[in-house]
Amino acid sequence: MKTELVQRNDFDVFSFQSIGELERVNSAVSFYLKSGLRVIHRIEFYSSRLGIVSWYRKENRFETKVWEGEERAQSLSALNYHYTGEFLFSSAGEDIVKKILLPVIEEIENFDLKRLIRQQIEEFSEVILSREKLLKFLNQ
Repeated sequence: MKTELVQRNDFDVFSFQSIGELERVNSAVSFYLKSGLRVIHRIEFYSSRLGIVSWYRKENRFETKVWEGEERAQSLSALNYHYTGEFLFSSAGEDIVKKILLPVIEEIENFDLKRLIRQQIEEFSEVILSREKLLKFLNQ
């Protein structure tokens, strides 16, 4: 598992990535904290196969984006030739969230981190992941 801390816009991003062949990211869990704050703003779950689920802590809501498949690209194309791409489009539904979320969490090697993520989402009012806890996992 590859771990890193990077800055994007006004956020510090703690990223835990599962790397596959050719150094390609298969899945990742990224924690976004506003610079200077202790508590997470959102958790992003990335699947190279399925898409991205973002969980916003304050609102306890999920936002999903799934990869465009060839079937969808063909249906949008009125031409004989079409060009598919890896585009994300918004999607809703608890089934999509579970399809992305569960496999990404399962790929996390650190049992304690995996448990904290599940607690954060399932018992969000009682468990708060902080910058200090994430730094501990980043340095392991």
